[in-house]
Amino acid sequence: MKIEKILKWPLTWGRRMMILVLISASAMGMQILYKYITHRSTCESGNMRACSDRGFIEAKKGNHAEATKLYKKSCDAGGMHGCYNLGLVYEKNGNLAEANLLYKKACDGDIIEGCYNLGVKEDAKGNHAEAKALYIKACDGGQMAGCYNLGRAEENQGKLAEARLFYMKTCEGARMEGCFNLGVLEDAKGNHTEAKTLYKKACDGGLGIGCYNLGAQDEQEGKLDGANTFYKMACEKGVGQGCFDLASGEETKGNLVQANLFFNKACDTGFVQGCYNLGILEAQKGNDAEALRLIKKACDGKMKEACQALASLNKQ
Repeated sequence: MKIEKILKWPLTWGRRMMILVLISASAMGMQILYKYITHRSTCESGNMRACSDRGFIEAKKGNHAEATKLYKKSCDAGGMHGCYNLGLVYEKNGNLAEANLLYKKACDGDIIEGCYNLGVKEDAKGNHAEAKALYIKACDGGQMAGCYNLGRAEENQGKLAEARLFYMKTCEGARMEGCFNLGVLEDAKGNHTEAKTLYKKACDGGLGIGCYNLGAQDEQEGKLDGANTFYKMACEKGVGQGCFDLASGEETKGNLVQANLFFNKACDTGFVQGCYNLGILEAQKGNDAEALRLIKKACDGKMKEACQALASLNKQ
């Protein structure tokens, strides 16, 4: 039997990358398997953090009953991560009272996510002083959502200097809402260049409202092309006002097809002025049923002009 010569497959850059990906994927799979086996053995040996981590892995696999059992085992033995994760389970299942007890237990055990979640619950009940104390603990522990909520609380009380400090910390911690709100405060002081820098950071970080405010600044400066670019970015990130402003511009230029498209996008985000204007365009085309549906949607969204228009249409 003749053995044919095996032609060597050239080791191109693409092939090198494919081999590296395969090796990495294989290594990653082994790491996950090793991590799972390690968590299982250490949990059975009494390591309660490992029990909680193993519960998380089980939850990822869809084994929620097993995950809950492991979280409870961890929590009952003093594992605070287990208490926090068990709290999340109870909250998801609608047992808020039990969830809050577990968040408090986790918070007392220095799990800052528990402090933050408990703070949100206290805020919702109107216990703002208690919420603030919990947000402070969360923020001091590096939980940027806690710092952000502290900034909001201070701003709502008119303490802008304190709010600015918390927003700055939040922004430096890569939470883009902090950058945006800090930009708004700078804008209000007339520091438009600094505000623009902060809006850009928020926009680059994926926060659509930051893109929108960059567009608004450009529009105020007469830079309409730049404004439309940022409005489009905002619209693509789900900011209905950006879609609406694009639509209004297209309508002014007589581009009704494009206007229709952007009003529709605005409406889909819940920006009811988009629904209303889209309804007007549909009425102009003679699509009365669709116009009525859209104007009613805007009215249901508490738009006064839409409700007045709806009442007028219903009389006809």
